[in-house]
Amino acid sequence: MIANRALDLAPLFGMAVQLRLKGRAQEAKPLFEAVLKVQRNHFDTLRHLSQIYASEDRLEDALRLIRRAVDQKPNDAEAQNDLGGVLARLGDTKTAMARFERAVALRPEYVAALMNLGSTADFIGRAETAVAAFEKALAINPNLRDAAIRLRNSRSFAMQAAGDLAGAIACYAVGITEAIARIPLEFTASASAVSAEKHDGREINALRNVVHQLDRHGITAFLIGGALIGAMRGGELLAFDKDIDFGVFASVTVADLDRALARGTDFRRIHRPDQEGIVVSYRSSDGVGFDFSRVFCGDTQVWYGLNSGPYTIKWLHQPFDLIDIEFHGVRVKIPDDADRFLTEEYGDWRTPDPYFALWASPNIEGGYSPPLRRMAYGSIFQALNDQAWARAAHICDQILSFDPDDALIQEVRRRLAGA
Repeated sequence: MIANRALDLAPLFGMAVQLRLKGRAQEAKPLFEAVLKVQRNHFDTLRHLSQIYASEDRLEDALRLIRRAVDQKPNDAEAQNDLGGVLARLGDTKTAMARFERAVALRPEYVAALMNLGSTADFIGRAETAVAAFEKALAINPNLRDAAIRLRNSRSFAMQAAGDLAGAIACYAVGITEAIARIPLEFTASASAVSAEKHDGREINALRNVVHQLDRHGITAFLIGGALIGAMRGGELLAFDKDIDFGVFASVTVADLDRALARGTDFRRIHRPDQEGIVVSYRSSDGVGFDFSRVFCGDTQVWYGLNSGPYTIKWLHQPFDLIDIEFHGVRVKIPDDADRFLTEEYGDWRTPDPYFALWASPNIEGGYSPPLRRMAYGSIFQALNDQAWARAAHICDQILSFDPDDALIQEVRRRLAGA
């Protein structure tokens, strides 16, 4: 009976697979769903449908299906890798790492799992693990350009973490020098135009839910960063901003935020041990990210920061009070003198600048220090390898405003003169 039922499903499943291979996932989706109604644990259908749901940012639905697939075949490397991918997008990077490691253990030459392992390790500050994963991927496929780029990023970070800041900067300098040769002699059009596409309604709905949960738990949070710029500039979230930025005063602990957001809600905390106590990040089930920077108050200034290896990058501000504004029908708090606050951090914040780099803020403690130079070189290295010439040129200009005698960056900027 079971064999006959599987046989009956074969044409339906085959049709769904063919539609998906032709890029018609929305037509394939109801066919896969129909298969599961008849055979709940059809392994291949669980994987296909989980991938489609993930592409639609239905991450909890994707997680539910891929877990069922892994339960069916725990020694299937591809299913383990899929599960790790969904978990990573949901912010459970610790468990995702374990799944990627399991996939590699099952199939040591599985390049996709090695890349996912390296990328996730890099994200949470485990540079040595990232280096090893990317080195293995390159040993399997020496032409894997993305692995070579990520390997250099991870090696630079690992050197910095080990205290070799000069070596970390030199690592990027070598990569930049190699990339200079790939800059075209002429530019016909900008290859790095920023999309003007606006955020969809998910971000505002997630923002409303976050504010509601924080209010329920008596936690005061306020807009900072790109979210504050968007609110002040025109009342829209910035199209090129990846996450919604909040500040909370340091009296609010990670445990306080978890009680409000990570227990029985639509949000998961992103496991980032490298930022512990400085930045706390969450992600909604449909992929909207929130970063909470803890703001530390002194007598004459306040600061929030970001860890970069053993260094903490601090943005310094004058003390401020908070006021309420309406933002897309949501009552949110912002610094009382938002113009001053944003000018301290961005200079001319009113003029849109999608390429403004976090290391270029005028209010960073210590100015353009060696850790910031490493970050700046990393930005140039990535832009050149993305062939994002206009972005690279703009980053060069930012670096040269701090260090006009930087010969390497002068050469890059000269080659990018037409970008």
